[in-house]
Amino acid sequence: MSKMNFFMQYTGLLVATGNDVVDFFNRMTTNDIAKIGDTENIKTVLLTDKGRIIDLLTLFRREEKLFIKTSYYYENKVYEYLNKYIVMDDVSLSKCDGQFVNFIVTEEGKDKAMEKVSEYQSKLTQDNTQKNLLLYFSEDIGFESLEVICHLDKSHEIRSLLSEGNFQTCLDYEYMRVSSGYPEAPCELNENINPLECCLKKFVSFKKGCYVGQEVVARLDSQDKIPKQMVKISSDEILKADALIYDINGTECGFVSSAAAKEGRNNALGFIRSVNLDFDSEYKSVTDEKQISIKIHKIN
Repeated sequence: MSKMNFFMQYTGLLVATGNDVVDFFNRMTTNDIAKIGDTENIKTVLLTDKGRIIDLLTLFRREEKLFIKTSYYYENKVYEYLNKYIVMDDVSLSKCDGQFVNFIVTEEGKDKAMEKVSEYQSKLTQDNTQKNLLLYFSEDIGFESLEVICHLDKSHEIRSLLSEGNFQTCLDYEYMRVSSGYPEAPCELNENINPLECCLKKFVSFKKGCYVGQEVVARLDSQDKIPKQMVKISSDEILKADALIYDINGTECGFVSSAAAKEGRNNALGFIRSVNLDFDSEYKSVTDEKQISIKIHKIN
């Protein structure tokens, strides 16, 4: 039997319609989505005019609709922000009815899971697409996984289809994504961070036309002046989010953004100012005056 693990987390989901939908999101976000085809999906970053992150979005083209997966914490924020920019565009944006969850399926069994969920999807009625499923393969967590977005009402059925696998807790997921160097809201994705600082450059197009925040991001990239960089952190002691990081000279140079522990292994994500960054150097995290020796690692 193929090994399979799966996780479940809440997610935000919007839907947009209208003749200008693709053009609108192409002007609003970092990636080039002008040629997104039916049934395709693409990740892209929504920025402030100062080039800071509002959210990392996944867009799904499904016939005449564009579904927008948001971070669970940012659904309202993304909805309100996008609506401010819809003026003359033929775009209608709304929140999908109800609550939605995202299943993340990993290991070899994900292919069999895809077959089962696809078969289940084919039997669903098409009269309410907001309650149907969105399936896609992703490598964003550091390795390929199957992701299934569904209405909360269908979550027990999807979980039953995945019953051959091992259901993992939220703590298991947090350890996996931190260890893989994958940023999430609100810890790494927020308005204090730009996409180049947290390894989202692959979702930024430098060839398409203007988008909100484009000038700032392009300048940081062309001048190679990224203020701080996200790193993976490990330690022999338990790490804490929000702990400050100090370099070998005792200079405050960064902070821990997320921390997770499992079976005695302590990993974290954090940001260190570029001028203080040296992967061969020693660092310490400090929480409540307690100093902990840490090692920092590059994110592939």
